[in-house]
Amino acid sequence: MLDVEVMDDKVKKTVDMKILLPLMLTSGGVYIALGSMQVLPLIQIITKPLPIWLLIAYLWAYHSSEMPNHVLYNKIFMTLGLCFSSAGDIMLNLHDVKIQASFLVHIENKLGGGVFFMLGLILFLIAHIMYTICFSIEGTREMGSRIAAVLRFRCSRRSVTMCLALLVPVAVYISTLYWATINIGYMPSFFRLPVLIYFIALSIFAWRVIMRFDSPTLKDLLSKITRNVTDQQKIQQSSIKFYQIIRVLGAVLFLVSDSAVATSAFNILNIPRTLDMLFVMVTYYASQLCLSYSVSEYAHQWIVNKKQE
Repeated sequence: MLDVEVMDDKVKKTVDMKILLPLMLTSGGVYIALGSMQVLPLIQIITKPLPIWLLIAYLWAYHSSEMPNHVLYNKIFMTLGLCFSSAGDIMLNLHDVKIQASFLVHIENKLGGGVFFMLGLILFLIAHIMYTICFSIEGTREMGSRIAAVLRFRCSRRSVTMCLALLVPVAVYISTLYWATINIGYMPSFFRLPVLIYFIALSIFAWRVIMRFDSPTLKDLLSKITRNVTDQQKIQQSSIKFYQIIRVLGAVLFLVSDSAVATSAFNILNIPRTLDMLFVMVTYYASQLCLSYSVSEYAHQWIVNKKQE
C-alpha cells in the first residue's frame, strides 16, 4: 500500500507517494544533471539532500498522538539517520564541487586535504549506527529490552545457520570491496582506517536489517497463507510483512550504492561521470525511500491494528 490514508482524527496529515516520488525525482534529477555538467554548485548543494528532507517530512506526516514509545523511538532513530545522511550528502557534495568554487579549495587547504570527504564519511557512519539501532529496537517495549536488542545478535538456535549464511556473504563482499580499494584503486593511507570502520558499520547495518527478516517471518507468512482463511484475511495477514521485504531491499541498495561510491572515489573503475552519478544517486535515493517507507508502514500497521481493537 503506497497511498497513505487517514485512519482517524488522531492522524495529523497524509502524504501521498504520488506527490513524494515526483518531488524526489525532480530534485534528484536536477542534482544529477547539474553535477554531471559541473555547474551551479550552490544549487547542487541544495538539491542533493532535498529528497532526504522530503523523506523526513513523509515519515512524520503520518502520525498519531497515541503512538506508543516503541513505535515513536523507531521513527526518531530513522529520522536521525536521515538527518545525518543529508548532512553527509552536503559534505560529500562540497568535496565534489570544490573545483567549481575556489573558496572551498581554500577552506579545505586550511582544514586539511580531504576534510569534506572525511566529514561526509563520519556523518554517514553515524547515520548507519542510527539505522542499526532503529531496526534493532523495533517491537521492543521496555528500555532494557531495547538496549539488549541493540547489543545482542538476534539469532535463535533455529536461525543460527541462517544467521551465519547471511553474515558470511556480507563480510566477504565488504572485505573484497575494501581489498579492491587498496590494491586495485588508490586509497590514501590516512583514509584506510576510517573507510574500514565505515565498511564494518555498513556491514552490521545491512546484516541486522536482513536478519530482522528472519526465518520465523517466512514460516509465519507461509503458515498464514496456507491456513484455511478467507482471501481478505490472507491479504491482511501477509501484507503486515511486506514492509520487511521493502526494508531488506533498502539495505541491499545501500550496499550497492556505497560500493559504487567507493569504486569511483578510489579509482577502482573508470566510469563516465554521468553514468556514475546516475547509478549512485538512483540506488541511494531508492534505498533511503525503502527504509523510510518500511518505518512509516510499521507505524501505520500499529494504527490499523489499534483501530481494529
